[in-house]
Amino acid sequence: LSEPSFIPFWDEFARTKLPLCVHMGASYPPFDEMVRSFLDAHALSMALPAQMAFVALVGQGMLDRYRDLKIGFMEFGAEWLFYMVGRMDHYLDRDRAIQPPPLSDKLPKHSIQDYLKSGRIFVCGEMEDPLMKEEIALLGEDQLLFSSDYPHGEARENAAQNLLERKDVTEKQKQKILYDNPVRFFGEP
Repeated sequence: LSEPSFIPFWDEFARTKLPLCVHMGASYPPFDEMVRSFLDAHALSMALPAQMAFVALVGQGMLDRYRDLKIGFMEFGAEWLFYMVGRMDHYLDRDRAIQPPPLSDKLPKHSIQDYLKSGRIFVCGEMEDPLMKEEIALLGEDQLLFSSDYPHGEARENAAQNLLERKDVTEKQKQKILYDNPVRFFGEP
């Protein structure tokens, strides 16, 4: 996603100020060759592309280059963020010091945590996710979105009800996840 051949696309994208949605899918053929079951596909070929997109967009300086860019990670869940943010922040300062230009010029200017809290990265969490409270703490309550791909093969017809019945999420947070945050990301309906 950060390849130089995409620069005209990104420039136009920035001009229009549209939010970028990165959606789950088996989008990387080498991963498809590794899977033998639906469980393999959900765990690898449909999940690792979120991490690859996150590295390309956040880790390769796209949020510095395009300061109004908002990115939404759709249907990947949010658990993968814990690993990626921790891993990338762990190595970022070291990599800045050892990476020669021009590659070092593409590294993020700030910590990955700073980008996460910038109000520009949104994630569709799973409403039954037991780590939702921690995801809100990591990402911020203004950037978690309701995952509403319905009808869905995973039978998520009651996802909104699952959220509304949660006791570990405040009413204000529920309002934000179901309505306020999607409006912040996509704009008024």
